Amino acid sequence: MEVIMKHLYLLLMLVTTSISFGQVAPGDGAFTTFHVKAENPNEYIDFLKKNSQLLGAQNPDVAGTCVTRSGNRYMGEMFVWSAYGNMEDAMENANSFDPYSSPRALQKLRTPMYSSFWKPLKPFVLNPGFERVTRVVVQPEDVQEYVATMAALETAIKKTNPDFELGVFQSFGGGEHENTLMVRGLARSAGEHGSLVDQFFAGQASWASLYQKLVAMSETVSDTYEDCQIIYTK
Repeated sequence: MEVIMKHLYLLLMLVTTSISFGQVAPGDGAFTTFHVKAENPNEYIDFLKKNSQLLGAQNPDVAGTCVTRSGNRYMGEMFVWSAYGNMEDAMENANSFDPYSSPRALQKLRTPMYSSFWKPLKPFVLNPGFERVTRVVVQPEDVQEYVATMAALETAIKKTNPDFELGVFQSFGGGEHENTLMVRGLARSAGEHGSLVDQFFAGQASWASLYQKLVAMSETVSDTYEDCQIIYTK
C-alpha cells in the first residue's frame, strides 16, 4: 500500500506541477519490459529475430532487446521491450502474453524473471544504442525539478553529441524489482559514453554542474550499461 500511495502521489505531483508551472510535461507513449535470464543472450535474440511474429502478436509499434553488459545482477541478464502509443495499449496487449505458453524452443533459451510497464516523464526519442541505466530514488516533491534538470542536461550534451538522448521513466506494476525512477542515457557507442566520462573528469564538460545537481537530488540504487537494439517494427 505504501508503494502504491507513493506512485499515486508522484503522478499527481507531475500532473499538477506541469500544468501550474509549465515545466517539462510527461512524454508520449509507454513501454513494457519482460526481464529474463538467458542461457545465451545472442541465441535468444537470434531466435526472436527469426520468429518476429512472437513479438508482433502483442501489437507493439516497435520492439527490441537490451542486454546488460556491466553491473549485472545475474549472468544472462537482459529484457525484451515493446513500445506503444499509450499506456492503455501497452497494458491491454501485454495482458494477452503468457510466457509459459511460448514455443518450447523459446522456453529453453530463457527463464522469465519479471515484467513491468513504463511511462516516460519527459519527451524521449527512441534511438537504441549503448545505454547507461541508473535507477534512482527522488523525493516526490523534487521529481518535476529533477526531470526539468535532466532535460536541460540533455540539451547541453547534445551541443557536442547530437544523437545523445536522456529518458526518465516511472514504473507501473514492477513489484519489488522496479519501484524507483529509471534514467536512460542513450549513445551510439560505448566509446561515446566513455568520452563523456573523460570530459567530465578532465573539467571539460560544460554540463558538469547540471549533472552534479542531479546526483545531489537523488540516491542511486543501481548503475548499469546495456546494449540495446530494435528487432521488430510494425
